[in-house]
Amino acid sequence: MTVASIRPAPLGVLALLCLAVSTIAMAQTQQVYRYVDPDGRVVYSDKPPPPDARDAQAKRIGR
Repeated sequence: MTVASIRPAPLGVLALLCLAVSTIAMAQTQQVYRYVDPDGRVVYSDKPPPPDARDAQAKRIGR
């Protein structure tokens, strides 16, 4: 066994770990919007409300 044949596995694990950590960090900084649409329904969304929405609120979830 050579050193070159041992290295790819740890580098792959490290790359996968970095990807998982960055995905978790992005998920924790999401913003959620709550508003009442023109039909009177309360809507929760990750996209900003339309201009005609009533009672619009932006809340940060996670940390």
